[in-house]
Formats: sequence, structure tokens, C-alpha cells
Amino acid sequence: MNAEDEIAQLRAEIERLKRALGNKRQLPTPNLPSLINDQNSIEDLARFADGVLSEKQVRQKYHLLDESSWVALAQDEALVERIELERTRRIRSGATKKSWRKPTSSPHLAS
Repeated sequence: MNAEDEIAQLRAEIERLKRALGNKRQLPTPNLPSLINDQNSIEDLARFADGVLSEKQVRQKYHLLDESSWVALAQDEALVERIELERTRRIRSGATKKSWRKPTSSPHLAS
């Protein structure tokens, strides 16, 4: 097989793979540095750690649909440290306790 035949074969293979992919698109993966610098994401991850938000809610909000992205968050020591600091801040401010408060009975709901 000469070089020209090999190039033609590789081009045909590339075209076949492009057709196989079709219109499939990959969801954007989260950028871990952007999550660690985003106070809202840190607060949400602290709420998840406290059990206020579910894993499903966090994964959907931040597009963490694949397991590797989720695991990468847990392995990022700087991110884990920021989340722990936020959890401590929430405990000291009473925000954690407030988020666990059960709704009280309302006269409007009683039948």
C-alpha cells in the first residue's frame, strides 16, 4: 500500500466517523477553576454537603452529568477546602440551621 492509498483510506475512515457522530453533541463539562471561583457554586456544594440540596439538583445545575466530573470535584483539595470553609461560615451564621427548619402549621392550610 502506497502513501496515497493510505491517505485516501484514512480520509474515508474520517468521513465514516463523522457520519456516525451525526448530530450528537456533547454537553459542556464544567470548568473546575470556574466552580472554585464562583461563590454560588461553593454555597450550593456546601448545601449539598449539609444535605439541603440533593446530588441530582447539584449535578443538573452545574452540568455534572458524567461520573468523572463528579469525582474530579471530590478530588480537588482546594475546592473541598473552600466548601468546608463555607459550611463553617453557614453554621456560625445560623444559615444551616435555618435551612433545616421545618415549616410550621399555618391556619390557612388547616381544613
